[in-house]
Amino acid sequence: MVTKSSANTPTGTTGTVLQGQGAGVDLALSTATYPSTTTVSQILYSSATNVVGEITTANNGVLITSNTGVPSLLAAGTTGQVLTATTGAPASWATNTSTDYHDSIYIVGASASANYATIALGYAAAVLAGAPATVFLQPGTYTENLTLVAGINLCAHGCDSSLNATGNVKIVGKLTMTTAGSVTISGIELKTNGAEFLAVTGSAASNVNLNNCYLYCLNATGIIYSSSSGSSKIKILNCTANIGTTGITLYTSTGSGSFQIDNTIVRNDGGSSTPITSSVSNCSFNYCQLHIPVSMTGTAVASFVFTAFINLGNVTAFTTAGTGSDHHAYASDFRGATATAVSIGSGTTFKMYGGTIESTNASVVAGAGTFRYSGVTFVDTGSTISTTTQTPLVHSNDAIKVVTPGAYPYTTIPQDALIKVDTSAARTITPHASPVTGQKHIIKDTVGSAAANNITITPSGKNIDGAASYVMNVNYGSVTIVYNGTEWSIV
Repeated sequence: MVTKSSANTPTGTTGTVLQGQGAGVDLALSTATYPSTTTVSQILYSSATNVVGEITTANNGVLITSNTGVPSLLAAGTTGQVLTATTGAPASWATNTSTDYHDSIYIVGASASANYATIALGYAAAVLAGAPATVFLQPGTYTENLTLVAGINLCAHGCDSSLNATGNVKIVGKLTMTTAGSVTISGIELKTNGAEFLAVTGSAASNVNLNNCYLYCLNATGIIYSSSSGSSKIKILNCTANIGTTGITLYTSTGSGSFQIDNTIVRNDGGSSTPITSSVSNCSFNYCQLHIPVSMTGTAVASFVFTAFINLGNVTAFTTAGTGSDHHAYASDFRGATATAVSIGSGTTFKMYGGTIESTNASVVAGAGTFRYSGVTFVDTGSTISTTTQTPLVHSNDAIKVVTPGAYPYTTIPQDALIKVDTSAARTITPHASPVTGQKHIIKDTVGSAAANNITITPSGKNIDGAASYVMNVNYGSVTIVYNGTEWSIV
C-alpha cells in the first residue's frame, strides 16, 4: 500500500512504474521508463535501453524499420504502388513496373482459379477498365447473349478449341456488335440458339475477326451482317463451319463493307441448299472448301482463290444476279453434279482464270450474263458454255515444247507441241495410242524435202480424217492434228 506520506512514498526516476516482484516480495520501481500519457492508436516500443517511447500513428500505414532496426509507420502509398525493398535502406512505396504475363486478368469459368462466373460479368469488368483487354474463357458451355465492345476480345486456350464440335469452350447464344472498332474471338465454338450467333449491325465501322473457331449453325443462319458502314468487315480465318439443318446457311449479308473467309471449311451435315448470300458487301473466299452454294445479288462481288465447291449435290455452286461486274475465280473448282455449275445473271460478269468445272448438265455455265475465261478444264461429261456472252481471255505468247526426233519412226508424247521432222529420208510419225480429247500436235518439215521424202502420219490404233494414215508431201509443209475423241483430225 502506497500512502501520501512522503516518508512512505517510493522515489525513483521520472517515468518509472511500480512493478510486482512476485508473491511475498515488496513492490519495486521499474528500471525502464514509460511515457506518462499516450494517444489513441499509438504503439509503444523501446526507443533506447530501458526507455519506452511511442511511434506516431499513420492512417493505412505500414510498419517498417530503419537499417538500425528503429521502427516507424510508413504513410499509405497510392493505388497500384508496391512495397519495394532497397539494400541498406528502409522499404518504400514504388510504382509497379512488372509485366503481367497471364493470358487475361478477366478469367471466366466455374473453377476456383476463375474470377468471374459468367462471360457477361467478366466482359463488363473489362469494358469498365477499358480497352485493350482479353476475356479468357475456361472450359464450359456458356449460354449467354453478349454485346461486343471494340478492343475487348474473347479467347480460350488453343488446346481447348476444336474444329469438329468437340471443343471444350462453347458459347450458345448471340453476340452483337454495333460500335466502331475491332473485336477478335479465338478458339471458341459459337453455336446458334434459335437465332444467329453473330450479328454486325448499325452504321459504325465494326470489325469482327473469328480465328480458329468452330461455327455451328445448328438451327439458324449463323451470321447476319447489315452494317451500313463501308469500313465494316467480318473476317473468318482458320475456322470450320457446319450447317446443321436445311433452310439455313453460314451467313446472309446486306452490309456495305466486306466479308472475307480464309483457309476455312464450310461443312453441310444438314444437307442445306440455301446459299451464302450478299447483296452489297464484297465477299472473298481464299483457300476454302465450301459444301454449300454461294449467291451474289445487287452490287455485291465475289472472288474465289484456290477454293473448291464439294458435295453440293445437284445444286448450282455459284449464282450471280444484279450488277456485279467483276466476279472472278483463280484456280478454283465449281461443281454442280447434274445441275449447271455456274449461273451468270444478266448484267453481271464472271472471270475465271484456270480451275475446273464439273457437271453433267447440257450447260455447265449458263445465264444471260458474261463469262470470260482462260485455261478452264471440264472434268465431267458436260463442257458447254451457254451464257449470252462468252469471251476467252487473251493469253500471253507462251512457249511450247519443241521436239526433234532422234530416231524414226517417232511416237509422240502428250507434251510434244511442235515436232521438227528431218526429211533427208522418208519419215514416219506415230501419234501416241491414248490421247485425250483436244490433244494437239504440229508436225513440220524443217529440211524442205518432204516432196521427195514423204512424212507419213500413222496413228496407233486410231484413224486420221477417216484413213489409217496421212502423207505430207509438200516441202517445208506443216500440218496440225487434234484428237477429237474418236480419231485425229487435220485442222
